[in-house]
Formats: sequence, structure tokens, C-alpha cells
Amino acid sequence: MTNKLSNLFFLMFVVLCAYGCGDGIKISGTVTYEEDGSPVERGVINFSGETGNFSGIIKNGNYVTGGKKAVQGIPAGQYKIWFSGVQKGEHIIDPKTGIPESSIMTPLIADEFCAETKTPISFEVKPDGQKTFDIQVKKYVPQKKKR
Repeated sequence: MTNKLSNLFFLMFVVLCAYGCGDGIKISGTVTYEEDGSPVERGVINFSGETGNFSGIIKNGNYVTGGKKAVQGIPAGQYKIWFSGVQKGEHIIDPKTGIPESSIMTPLIADEFCAETKTPISFEVKPDGQKTFDIQVKKYVPQKKKR
């Protein structure tokens, strides 16, 4: 009897947590370029703070934290926002075989936005606050090589 009662309490605890314990807040928005307002095609948006690190996928300029199965949003707190995986690949094709030999990856966003320690963007997630956060970043500009 005691074992069944323990199992029942455990099951109730799991069900309660699934519906409310630490779900966090789902944040969504757009990521566009300052220069022309066009959307950032792809990448990952990262939220890094004292409560942990969270991310969302950028697709055609839109993102949402937590993905499709967003049981876990972002807990309230202050976050630095930075980007990763924002590159466009171009394949180099072997002219004899027609098979891709390698890829050239070109960054889509300026370096200052692609590291937690450099990014100028921050956002405070509040329990009853703003749920959307639209962001503008600078385009990547290749550095000219010195001769």
C-alpha cells in the first residue's frame, strides 16, 4: 500500500511539473539587417545569462525559443544575445566528376554579434513582460587582406 501511495505522489509530481514547473517564457521575434531591413536567412540565436543558456532557430528572419516542443522557454532574467551558425555555404564542384569537393562558408552577420563576450545586444525576460524581441544586426563585411 505504501509503495502504491509513493508511486501515486511521484506521478502527481511529474504531471504538475510538466504543466508548470519551470516552463519559462517563450520569446519570439525577427532578426533583420540594419543596412536594408532584409531578414537574416538562417542561424541560431543564443540567450546567455545567469539562469542558463537557451537558443532558438532563425529561419527566414524569424525565431522562437524552445522549438516545436517548447516545454522549456526562458526563465526570467537578464540575457546577452549572440548568434551562431549564421553562414551560407557554397560548394566547390570538381569539374571532372561534378561532385562537390568542399564548401566555402561565408558569415552572414558581423563578428561583433557572434560572440557572447562581444555582443552589444541584451534583453531582460520578465515574467509578465514583453514576449517578442525584434533585433537588428550588421551584415558581415570581409576584411581586406593587407599586402
